[in-house]
Amino acid sequence: MINPIAEVSTTSSNENLTLNEVEDPAKCEVPKHSKFKKAAHKVMRIKRVTKLDRNLLLGNSSGVDLKLPPSYISEIFTLTNISVIDYDQESYKYTALENETLAKFLQKERPAFSKVRWINVQGISFDVIKILGEFYNLHPLALEDIFHIPQRIKCDYYDGQLFVSMILLNLSENFVSENVNAESERGILTPFRRKQSFELPINSSSIDVPGERGLCSTLFGGAQGYLKQLGLSSKQLELFRRPECQVEQCSFFVLNNGVIISIFQNESEQITESLKKRLKPLANINSHPPTSNNAKKVEYPKSLLRKSSDVSILLHSLIDGCVDYNSLLLDFYAKQIDSLQDMVISNPKEIYTKILHLIGKELKMIHRALKPQQSLVAAISERNIDESKNADESLVTISKLAKVYFNDVSDQCIMVNEELQAFETNTKDLIDLTFNSISHSTNESMRTLAVVSVIFLPITFLAGVYGMNFRNFPEIETENGYYYFWVYTALSMD
Repeated sequence: MINPIAEVSTTSSNENLTLNEVEDPAKCEVPKHSKFKKAAHKVMRIKRVTKLDRNLLLGNSSGVDLKLPPSYISEIFTLTNISVIDYDQESYKYTALENETLAKFLQKERPAFSKVRWINVQGISFDVIKILGEFYNLHPLALEDIFHIPQRIKCDYYDGQLFVSMILLNLSENFVSENVNAESERGILTPFRRKQSFELPINSSSIDVPGERGLCSTLFGGAQGYLKQLGLSSKQLELFRRPECQVEQCSFFVLNNGVIISIFQNESEQITESLKKRLKPLANINSHPPTSNNAKKVEYPKSLLRKSSDVSILLHSLIDGCVDYNSLLLDFYAKQIDSLQDMVISNPKEIYTKILHLIGKELKMIHRALKPQQSLVAAISERNIDESKNADESLVTISKLAKVYFNDVSDQCIMVNEELQAFETNTKDLIDLTFNSISHSTNESMRTLAVVSVIFLPITFLAGVYGMNFRNFPEIETENGYYYFWVYTALSMD
């Protein structure tokens, strides 16, 4: 029997980590047809979230009543990966959960040392959202925003809780260059999704199925077929391959009792794994185990998350990870625009304007999707300035330390918006440059033709006149008529 709960706990009084071993579900022998069947059911269930029919929303009341939910929401189910981390400056406890074990775990008493409890959910499933919503009394309007995907970037303050909606933009990985693949192998974070695989992991919160274009909402895509009709070379098709951009929803709840809940629509390892490493205590490799002669206590290096033990600092880290993740899209478009700029300057062609038009359209859609990030960060960091005078303990407050770090995130959001605006301007300028260069080349050609026309037009006129079949042509019968013709021609050209 698989033990679904794995706990790792450390306290200041006991430096030795204790681990309850859990059997790895991936190692269990499961028939291949059973794997595929479960994976296929999971994909169909997630599709209900990503392809929600907007007509179903007509006539329904605002918010989600967990006791009487609409059928299109109550049927949403997927196997989620849930992790719970309790920590303060000195203690740390990690618990891995699944759909069936979440309710039982929440009934347990929260550790006394736990200043911050972080509940991270990978995947959207109604049974999990219902358990969390009922236990922590999450607001119905915020719960509704979790299921209505895609949701715009925003934050809402409710009684005793703060709801934050963020997005992650993922580019399809079919066109990734060798440089990006090399960076990925070195462990550098990239904005591209995993390559599609024929192995279907049952316990993963996201499954890539051959032929599927992804489990998230699509922001734009499908322009690659249009490029093939433009007559580009295979090298140019590979260089300017148009991506498919998918939107992954991220929802965060911050409660006034030190609890933060993060819900990711699909994968979240790019954001959460680095945070977990910064939270997990690591023994100092330079320290020696205590002996009778050297009874020295082992020290653990602590990050800002552990030192502060502040839920608003953890919220900052999650939002900062989302902002940094989305900003990596700029590298891809910067390389494409630079390549097009070199080609336009060296050999301008009308076909490049069509590629630039597609890039400009994609940049506009990305800019429109990410622009609210700046106002979101400002709303979070500045919200409590006016409300700090009120002695209402139900309000979620952002610490002064977190506000300092949120200012850095605000600067990053401004940089992303300015870069996107600059890219849009560059595409327009390159389109204008292409047309101006083509127009200049056409004008030069017309100038050459005009010079040739000036030279040969008089000759054509004279040849036309004396080529007529008139019987009476005194010049032709003249002895020196041929020489007179060339004299007239030379005089007309002057």
